[in-house]
Amino acid sequence: MSIRTGIIKYNLSERGRFARGIERNLNTRVAARIINSPSVQERVKLGDMVGYFGHWPRVQFGLNPAEGGVVKGQAVSIEPALRLVSIKAEDNGDVEYEIEFFDNTSGKIAARMWRNKVGGFSSAIQLSPNDPAIAVDFFGFDYVIEPNYSNNRGYALDAAGQPIFDAVAEQRQLLEECNKLFESEQGRAEKLQAMYDSAMQTISKLADENEYLIDRLAKTGKPKAALDSVMDVTPIKVHKHCALDSADSFLTAPLAEYEPEPVVKEPEPPKTPTQRRTLHKYGIS
Repeated sequence: MSIRTGIIKYNLSERGRFARGIERNLNTRVAARIINSPSVQERVKLGDMVGYFGHWPRVQFGLNPAEGGVVKGQAVSIEPALRLVSIKAEDNGDVEYEIEFFDNTSGKIAARMWRNKVGGFSSAIQLSPNDPAIAVDFFGFDYVIEPNYSNNRGYALDAAGQPIFDAVAEQRQLLEECNKLFESEQGRAEKLQAMYDSAMQTISKLADENEYLIDRLAKTGKPKAALDSVMDVTPIKVHKHCALDSADSFLTAPLAEYEPEPVVKEPEPPKTPTQRRTLHKYGIS
């Protein structure tokens, strides 16, 4: 959910600083005419007047940067942190505006700092190269640590031919930390997406297997026993009456008996004459 600041007021002639920052002597009437111009107001109305967490994107890619560019041979994308909801200026230098923080990483960081009263808004104004008091274009606000206009925590990132900083504190280190945070969040999101994709693949595979098993079961018409045998087992259908007759026959059937093997007498060897006379003497034939 996005957060709005409400109306913020400050004056272009009053910085609220004496020892730090850059003194500005803007022509307030010209600045008011630029801010109230149809081109600026149209961008504000359509939500195109965006700002960033720190001035680094504008320093790297110009006062009106696109979605990114190439830094040290690597493609870099930038994401705005806020946008200007409304703005108006008076000839005396009074400015009223409202900011909306985006519901993204950089927007949440800026909004949290703003709620904790750390830092403020820095305007991005392009100045004439011939006269630094004359504003020639306005590009909205960025959120920085230490504003040049301290009275309302408003900042200016002006340019005289080339952009110059109106924010007192250096923003590069802060932006580097933010980039690390973005990369960490992106890596976490990619990991969660990979886990989600893996889970969905598993669910899809299980659903296919379940459908296959249901189809096989429907074709058989009834559940089938699972027998842990290599050979196929085919059950034999037996009628109940046949089963009883078979049982009765088994119970009344004669039991097997032991039959001894026949004794085979070996023939006696012939008797000698002496043996025959002796047997005859005693009456034995």
